Amino acid sequence: MISYYDASGELTGTPISFENVIAKTSSGGFTVATDDLDAASRNFTWNVELDREVRRKLQIRINYLQSATGDLPVVIPMPDVSGSFWWTFTSGFSLLREFPISRLEA
Repeated sequence: MISYYDASGELTGTPISFENVIAKTSSGGFTVATDDLDAASRNFTWNVELDREVRRKLQIRINYLQSATGDLPVVIPMPDVSGSFWWTFTSGFSLLREFPISRLEA
């Protein structure tokens, strides 16, 4: 359900109710999916770490981390002429890259 409010916090208009629908892309638009309803997200994560003693009681740690996730669910509210639906697609993608450097003192 989606509701809209004005600046004073008062409800404007009527709340819109949406039905859940699993969708897939097709030529020219979207269709309701009837197959592959049990699709799951996939993730691949890896990292490399290097520790180096710079001098006595001082150590530097350099790390690289990458994580990629595919087939994430994406939910889009779409009102249309036949009703209002929450279209859910499994076409989302996420990519995370980190490169932290730490100084460790003993």
